Amino acid sequence: MPFHSGFPFRRKRFIEPREMKGCKTKVRVGRPSLDESAQLTDKVLDTAMRLFATRGYEATSIAAIAGDARVGKHTIYRRYPDKAALFRACIERSMLYIVEARGGEEGEAGSALQRLRDIVLRAAHAAVDPQMVALYRMTVAEAIRFPEIAAILHDPDSDPLIARCTELVREAQAGGELGPEDPALLAEMALEMTAGLLLQWCVTGRPVAQEEVKPWVERSWRLFIEGAAPR
Repeated sequence: MPFHSGFPFRRKRFIEPREMKGCKTKVRVGRPSLDESAQLTDKVLDTAMRLFATRGYEATSIAAIAGDARVGKHTIYRRYPDKAALFRACIERSMLYIVEARGGEEGEAGSALQRLRDIVLRAAHAAVDPQMVALYRMTVAEAIRFPEIAAILHDPDSDPLIARCTELVREAQAGGELGPEDPALLAEMALEMTAGLLLQWCVTGRPVAQEEVKPWVERSWRLFIEGAAPR
């Protein structure tokens, strides 16, 4: 299940050699610094995520992404061997953004169970984001023609969000907060009962406002705990 990957800060733009043709301003050439390379990668992923969500997987080519991001195609191919790898990188970054987010009420602190709930809440807020809804809807619509994108989207072994939730479930089990069921299954159930259902509603035309997310998660979380608590 994919989630929003936007980062709320501006990035400096690294100018590709092909963009310098006819430019009278003196620009830096050569290899970008590590910081510039990271910013350029973010720019490519931001553009790819937006185009995948709005145009669909088939209609979004590497050339189209390069054109919208104003970079050379070789810039993308140096990072990702093909479109499927680029799509996977977009999804993985979305999951990492949720896992690594900090601060405010949703900051990761407290017991393992509290931290698990915080991540679930962040995932639920991301699940109702319009871009995430559009991306998931696109994936469902094109899964038959392009099974590789469905496999990427639903691969728990490469999903950092499920991996982190599973880790927290194990920690909560060790502390006696959760029962001894399979940790990965409990992690997926916690996400599915909260963020997953919200995403399904939005995809099928039942929009959910951000202010509705927290009350829903609180109710769903209580049901999850009742079912997963030690007997």
